[in-house]
Amino acid sequence: MYTFTATLNAAELPVWLINTDDPVFIVSQSLQQKLDDKHKVNMLEPKTLRLKAHSSYWLVIDLNKLPSNEDYVVYIAEPNLTWKKFYLLDDLLQIQNKDRLASLVSLSSVRPHWLVDHNRQNRWALLNFQHEHAISIEVAVVSAKTFEVNLHQTILGYGAILGVLVLCMFVCGVLLHIETL
Repeated sequence: MYTFTATLNAAELPVWLINTDDPVFIVSQSLQQKLDDKHKVNMLEPKTLRLKAHSSYWLVIDLNKLPSNEDYVVYIAEPNLTWKKFYLLDDLLQIQNKDRLASLVSLSSVRPHWLVDHNRQNRWALLNFQHEHAISIEVAVVSAKTFEVNLHQTILGYGAILGVLVLCMFVCGVLLHIETL
């Protein structure tokens, strides 16, 4: 099990990565014991993690350590994972939801992400993911505003590149047409 802390606005956010194939109800039952046994390692966001092939991982986030004045987004910069599931647990380690919470649903297949609204009923966020091949993925917890700005900048960048390519194709088509006359 990896354990690291993310730095969010000078505050530390305890985050653990557990390598286990256990389902959510097994992980949630022994969660506190698993987390107490490990030490923390510093992590700057975003964190690149190396995943083994066919291994299941649980990313565990202590929501009580998030500053309470804003919402956050947990995201993975790899859309092609075999599976990715998101759960919220309360103080009694009971599952609060079984569906993923996407802040921008239409873009969740491009950059999987889940909104963590700052609700005192939620104590833990658990993200379960696996891939068929060994890969490196980027995982981060950022403010919802930061995530949205970064995502829109990425989309704008791709749009600009596509626009230039279409313009080049148009110019080439016009030149080809002029040449054939």
